[in-house]
Amino acid sequence: MFGAKRKHKLDITREILFSGVAEATAAGDEKQQQQQQQQQQDKSAPTEVRDLSRVETVGSCPGFDVVSAVSNAKLFKDPASTINAECVARVFTSYGLGPSIFRWAINEEVANTVQAETLFRTNSVTTKMMSALYKKFGKDYIKFCFGPFWTAIAAKDFSLPLSGTLANLQVSEGVDLGACVVKHVQLCQDICERIFVSKDACPMMLRQVFQHVQTTVGRKFPALKTTVVGGFLFLRFLCPSVLHPEQYGMPVEKNTERLLILVSSTLTKLANGMEVSGGDASGGPGAAINAFVAKNFPRLTAFLDQIAVASAV
Repeated sequence: MFGAKRKHKLDITREILFSGVAEATAAGDEKQQQQQQQQQQDKSAPTEVRDLSRVETVGSCPGFDVVSAVSNAKLFKDPASTINAECVARVFTSYGLGPSIFRWAINEEVANTVQAETLFRTNSVTTKMMSALYKKFGKDYIKFCFGPFWTAIAAKDFSLPLSGTLANLQVSEGVDLGACVVKHVQLCQDICERIFVSKDACPMMLRQVFQHVQTTVGRKFPALKTTVVGGFLFLRFLCPSVLHPEQYGMPVEKNTERLLILVSSTLTKLANGMEVSGGDASGGPGAAINAFVAKNFPRLTAFLDQIAVASAV
């Protein structure tokens, strides 16, 4: 049972989340958020929503145990609820307490994970909070990494009629499969060249989180020190984002959807350091994908260690 003071903090947390989440999440970027906050001030919005001291009261509770209590509640986990992990992350980030709430979430999940292979593999509080972080800070970074690629495939004269999966790439009759695979691999290589020099383009908030993830996970699961950063950056951010250029103001033709999926799948193979099953044995298209993975995986590992270096969280 909570003591009187802790119960008071829990009440404040609930009040802030219920009343402040609409304010904190409505804006898609900082400029829009500032405009909305100004509009709300003009309408004499309740001062407690903007009262930083009230959020600091919750944040100052040792171990964020008030937030932990809320996050473990049924209401918090209900997909239909207006309170969820993304909302919590957005509210705290909007009040300048983002690093603290993300550090708390990462520490909690690492401490409660027994088997390394299950770490950050589910839609946990941490991974849901990261979704909010990506949406708030990652738009320009995604455009830096994928903008040239999206522009290239949006050109009227662009054509790459690949279909199937990486393990079974196919083309229509009369189309050179080998040439199409070479072109696909070159597109993926061009994307990697952008990503591998993107450290300075990556928002500092993201790099701070990656640094804390790498440090915290490295203490408990040393073998995952670098790959865990790849999971957060590639598997949960870059690979899903490349599929949706329209969300970043760069729409492409509908007939490129298959190509986007193949590119995302190829980057996923790279992030996991996995080959296409049977690719080398057949000497076919899979061999080219495997050569791409083998060539770039060492560079990827070095890049992940670089991007996880930032000012202290």
